[in-house]
Amino acid sequence: DNKTTIFNLLDNPVDALRLKQTLDALSTERQKVTAFPIRLQGRDLFVAVTFMHEIGWYTIALVDVSHAMRPGAFFPIILASVLSLLAVIVVIGYLMNRLVLQPLQLLTRASEEVARGNYTVSLPIQRRDEIGALTESFNTMAATVHDHTAHLEERVQQRTAELTNANQQLEASQARIMESLLYARVIQASILPDPRRLDRLFSGWFALYRPCDIVGGDLYWARESAEGCLLVAVLDCTGHGVPG
Repeated sequence: DNKTTIFNLLDNPVDALRLKQTLDALSTERQKVTAFPIRLQGRDLFVAVTFMHEIGWYTIALVDVSHAMRPGAFFPIILASVLSLLAVIVVIGYLMNRLVLQPLQLLTRASEEVARGNYTVSLPIQRRDEIGALTESFNTMAATVHDHTAHLEERVQQRTAELTNANQQLEASQARIMESLLYARVIQASILPDPRRLDRLFSGWFALYRPCDIVGGDLYWARESAEGCLLVAVLDCTGHGVPG
């Protein structure tokens, strides 16, 4: 009766009864661990009880709740975690600005220069990652556009010179054709009978002569023979103008 046991150390008989019931339940059941709060010698503790069936022993672990759950104990850990997180954020922001945002800003300004017509823009390639590949592609694009633009101006000048030369040749050819038509009209006019001769040969006559072009393809002709006969002819030539 004078032995000091854990039941004697408990301040509350209810806690002693609960612990006794827990020990009995653990010895008969296969429950591993049971935990609950108790009050021992004026202190609020948290008890965890388990029973080792192989040797028939009980293990009782007591934890001082006020000491284990003291908020101040976690303050250095929380502060260190917050500072570490802020440091990581600052480093990530610096690296993001240095490695991604600044190269993208350079590419944006270079694209604006190309949009304004400055195709000589070239950016330095300092890295071999995705940003470096994008910068290299931009330089290739700008150089290609500059080359095409320069050659396009040359081709436009060449085409303009060719068109000017062709136009001059066309004008010269047209002038020669016009001269040929005018000369053909002179020849044709010499073939047509003189209206005064027709007035002398006929008491009344008319001729409707309207060439399609400068030179007509149809002719009329009149001639008085030595025997006093009158020969009148209407001729239909193949084609019009110079062919006629």
